[in-house]
Amino acid sequence: MAEYALKDKAKVSVQTYDETAHKTVVEQAQSIKSLSEKGITSIKVLSASDSWPAGCVAYPVSSAATDFLHVKGRADIDNEIKKADTKLQKTRGAIQKLQKLLNDKSYQKEANKSLQEQDRRTLADAESEANGIKGTLKQFEDLKLK
Repeated sequence: MAEYALKDKAKVSVQTYDETAHKTVVEQAQSIKSLSEKGITSIKVLSASDSWPAGCVAYPVSSAATDFLHVKGRADIDNEIKKADTKLQKTRGAIQKLQKLLNDKSYQKEANKSLQEQDRRTLADAESEANGIKGTLKQFEDLKLK
């Protein structure tokens, strides 16, 4: 919220991509809202099949969930497009590094299996983040046209 200079009255949606994450968010939604003090006025829990909420930007939490913050009418769209594009380029760089590492034959032979699995999860999270940023850029472009 601070990234968009939103201090209060934020509307948040949380989209979950597996049953465990969905159950956790549903059970903890009121606690999440309470922890934000006056910051969040509403939390909507979305399933994986729900569409991206209109006027929102994405914050991928992990490969299991994405938070959406409603910013329509509350943020400088041109500035946010620039910031999101920069963030996407950094994320793409991280993805390329992880893919190169995971495909390296000596890494596959020498690194222990738990480290390799952790790096695969990190890659999945980075890919989820990149997809969220792409969606955010599309939302900002759509908002700019309206």
